Amino acid sequence: MLATQSSMTFTLNAPVSGPVSTQKSVITFTPNQFIADGQKTVIFTVQAKDSLGQNFTKGGSQIKIFSGDINLSVTDNLNGTYTASYIPNEITLDIKNLIFGFSVNNINGSNSGTLILYSDSDKDGVNNIVDECPVTNEGYTVDEKGCALYQLDSDKDGVADDIDQCPDTLPMSSAQINDNFSFSQTTADVSGTILLNNVNDILISKFDMVVVVDEKGCGGDQRDTDGDGIVDSIDNCPKISNPDQSDKDFDGIGDLCDTNNPIPTLINNEINIVELPGNGLKVGTIRATDEEGDPITFTNLSDSFDGILSLDNEGNLTTLPGSSLLFFDSPLNGAAFNFTLSDGENEIDLFVVIKILEDPTPKITITTYDNIEEDAEIGTVVGIVSAIDPLGETLQLSLLGDGYLGLFEDEIRTVKELDFEENKFHSFIIGASSPEYTSTKEGVFNVVDIPNTTFTSSFFISIFRSRFGGSGFKTSKVDHTRYF
Repeated sequence: MLATQSSMTFTLNAPVSGPVSTQKSVITFTPNQFIADGQKTVIFTVQAKDSLGQNFTKGGSQIKIFSGDINLSVTDNLNGTYTASYIPNEITLDIKNLIFGFSVNNINGSNSGTLILYSDSDKDGVNNIVDECPVTNEGYTVDEKGCALYQLDSDKDGVADDIDQCPDTLPMSSAQINDNFSFSQTTADVSGTILLNNVNDILISKFDMVVVVDEKGCGGDQRDTDGDGIVDSIDNCPKISNPDQSDKDFDGIGDLCDTNNPIPTLINNEINIVELPGNGLKVGTIRATDEEGDPITFTNLSDSFDGILSLDNEGNLTTLPGSSLLFFDSPLNGAAFNFTLSDGENEIDLFVVIKILEDPTPKITITTYDNIEEDAEIGTVVGIVSAIDPLGETLQLSLLGDGYLGLFEDEIRTVKELDFEENKFHSFIIGASSPEYTSTKEGVFNVVDIPNTTFTSSFFISIFRSRFGGSGFKTSKVDHTRYF
């Protein structure tokens, strides 16, 4: 007779020693950092351990999971683990840290963990801490920095990537001119490339200028206006398709564009403007000549100077309200100003380079302190003056004021006692003079009031009856009501 055999599987758990340890038990949760949107769930788990670090395999302990005034509902999994879930609401701060801990039978555990929450103002999935485009419109795909294509300009040409057909435009281009430069001997096409009338003229030099792009983000060396396969920068007839570039008289103008009427020639290729000229001022004139004496007119083309400079039909440049952008370090310094030159029969698109010159007058900076009280000693420093001369000359500083302040090298000091009740502030003018230029800047110094000292004390007034002759007392003409 054969004995019946059977197979059994069982798990051998390590024995535990004593009750659940608040020092050895641990809390974990996942995820531990994310954007709080009122939908994502965090799962917390407490693993009960004994004093030796062995895991409990049975439940029965009273476990609480909490953070500040947040108390979570805990589930006993009956296997030594206890879980809870938490769905954080959106937060107003960019980042918020919540420290979660636990307790065992009302005794706090030693272990805790930090939940890191982020906000996402534009709901693009990139938290505000790293979002470089925090106001992206809803529905757009963004990169890891939180920016959609319409917010990016990879080649820094002023045209957003979503509409830029030439996303790799270089910021500078090289134009070529004759070393024996005379614009009466040269012409230019729509892109601003300067073409030599004399094909034997080989004395050529290059100069860099800021690239001006069209509304599609393309510069002259990328744009093909007439679609003949030749970019505008080298096309001898950029507005009329001429793939063969035929030029029978070698004048630099394609035959299809050549009227055989000499085109006007530009005299000056550069306009110098002293920075921050103000609005409504004439700052230069573009000059041209015509071989046959035909009347010449100028027409402004759209470019980077729209709203900044205007051009009349005589070539005069005048500043507009946007002229505040004409400062020395502006990206417009060295940019091309585009225009059309016409003699009534020929029309050519040209450019001049706008050079913004640094203001040669001294630059003054005044720093005043705002915590000088009225009882400050004579000679107290109330401000510092610094002045820089763009031309590198030595400057002479001066101070004109109301007699309370003096200038000692670069320090503004008090020379009279201050009194808040008499003068709450003191105005002054700092002057800086070089051998050729002088500039001034106004400043003001505020005096801090010190309240006058007061003394409070109790005192008594006594009222006595008066004796008026004879042996008796009579009522005084006044009583206590006169004083109280």
